[in-house]
Amino acid sequence: MANDLEALKLAAAKKAIADKAQSLAADELADAVCAAIADPSISTATIPEVTGLSNARVYQINKG
Repeated sequence: MANDLEALKLAAAKKAIADKAQSLAADELADAVCAAIADPSISTATIPEVTGLSNARVYQINKG
């Protein structure tokens, strides 16, 4: 039973770390999308191609 509890605690800790990493990656991607939109040398049509995001999601990120 103690091993099961430790496994549960470990799994919960791993999940918390993964959630934090995902949040940080999303923030970094949003910053990069905004920077790419602001760069006149980058076509806005390129952003969805490179990121895999939909045009609507790119628009939402840009609007904040």
